[in-house]
Amino acid sequence: MADPNGQYKGYYFYAYNSSKSALNSITVTLAMKNPELHVVCIDPGHNATNLNHYSGSMDPKDGVKVIVAHALKKVGKSTGYYSNDGEIPW
Repeated sequence: MADPNGQYKGYYFYAYNSSKSALNSITVTLAMKNPELHVVCIDPGHNATNLNHYSGSMDPKDGVKVIVAHALKKVGKSTGYYSNDGEIPW
């Protein structure tokens, strides 16, 4: 979304991009207003589900691992953005 040289360069997914930006903003705001909470954004990857007609490259069993790690173990810093590969810079 933010990389002008990324694979989606030239595609303008206005609604999708706007919703992701809003989610990032909500994450930071929620963490700032509630420092006792552990608030992170999670990208589980492109999982093969019925939503995308099973075209995803990952099994949902693998995609959920990053969600569980952060939800149960509070891995990473609050307001971070994470995938199965680790922290993703904002």
